[in-house]
Amino acid sequence: MKILSPSTRRLYRLDLRRFEAWCSETQRASLPASDGTLSEFVHAEREIGIAEATIGRRVAAIRTTHRLAGFAPPAVPKKSDHAARDHAGCAFALP
Repeated sequence: MKILSPSTRRLYRLDLRRFEAWCSETQRASLPASDGTLSEFVHAEREIGIAEATIGRRVAAIRTTHRLAGFAPPAVPKKSDHAARDHAGCAFALP
């Protein structure tokens, strides 16, 4: 398993905060998140013009957090599959 750089860990923390805020605004659980919740989050991010690479990193951050917390990660929505795979297999410790 690959260890993420400090800068990637920082971005993952920001990505998780964004996801948690969206979940709170839309009254959804962030942990564990359902496949549908992640899919809807990705759709919402695309709607406001977030870059696919950023969405892919956010998906990777959410899925990694689920694994570290002992939950099955939600499925990767189709369009971000390639971007999320760039971060697959990485681990980091949340402060």
